[in-house]
Amino acid sequence: MNDIRRESLRNAWRKRKDYIGADRKSSLYRSWRARVNTRKGREGGFPDSWITFQGFREEMKKDWEEGKILVRKNTKIPCSRDNCEWVDKGTENIGKLVKLEYNGKEQTLIEWANELSVNYNGIRQRYFKGKNYTAEQILYGKLFHKRREIRDHKGLEYQKRKDKISRMLSAYRLRDKKRGFVFDLPREYFENNIISQTCTYCGTTENVGCDRINNKQGHTMANVIPACYVCNAVRNNHFTVSEMKKIGKVIAQITIEREVA
Repeated sequence: MNDIRRESLRNAWRKRKDYIGADRKSSLYRSWRARVNTRKGREGGFPDSWITFQGFREEMKKDWEEGKILVRKNTKIPCSRDNCEWVDKGTENIGKLVKLEYNGKEQTLIEWANELSVNYNGIRQRYFKGKNYTAEQILYGKLFHKRREIRDHKGLEYQKRKDKISRMLSAYRLRDKKRGFVFDLPREYFENNIISQTCTYCGTTENVGCDRINNKQGHTMANVIPACYVCNAVRNNHFTVSEMKKIGKVIAQITIEREVA
């Protein structure tokens, strides 16, 4: 093949829509390959526009710089232009390294998440949003004060709390009677160990009542744990307590994402 013919073929190749050229040696191209050509990348998911490098480049090159890597903001949903960001290599886990001070105590975000038994990704998202969040709101979300008031049942009007407890206990007693179950749930135990606690599954303090560990038995002290209305409805007869604890984490994450949005 003579030189003219060879150069002609090269020029024709450069004009193809799928021509990659010098980008093949860039971290932009490597990031694309990691998404579409690896099992981990495919399992994470990506939009149809990323099937070709040209589509990926068109959407993601704007904020890219050589050496940076692509990470998902929310690892529970697929990659997309809105859910991915370019970060310096080695800092992709910076959320586990930065520290936050609250009430005179300083810890990393992951340490706060473990101590408070809350979702780490929610804390991380609020931390990096930054300016509109106090340290307290970063840890608990912007509805923290509302939740604290709900948790402190002594702060509610006495008669309203008393009436609410009576209605709930009456409903449980009637339900057990109809099914032939034993009801043994003292008022004091219900007030101190159920409605004044957080949901066993998702951690909320809103609309907390009883969930029976064994649904074939009645409401007794040994057979009830605190659970919110949503988790109670989701569990029903479909999941065990241990399975529901896993599902509860997902429910908590969705709640956090709605608050952050």
